[in-house]
Amino acid sequence: MAGKIQLMSASFCGWMESAESNLSKVRDELDLLEDQERRLSGIWESGAEQQWEAGFQKELLELRQSVANMADLLPKITEAAEALFQVEKELIGEAEKL
Repeated sequence: MAGKIQLMSASFCGWMESAESNLSKVRDELDLLEDQERRLSGIWESGAEQQWEAGFQKELLELRQSVANMADLLPKITEAAEALFQVEKELIGEAEKL
């Protein structure tokens, strides 16, 4: 029975680059959203606006924290991907000896 080795580190590295790019886009969009909220704040002044703004700021803070958490994980994931790449290289070396 012949086995098949499927190498994943190259596609994983591409995924990591995409994830980093997407996090940058999310940060940019959050900045834009916050800027638009500031513009709206000057136009709409009422008790409802204050309540809405407080909720918006809370949600925005939670979103920013989530994005920061994801960004903190990326180096750890990159480290794991590099370890996976080394394992794959070793497996290829072992397979070539057979």
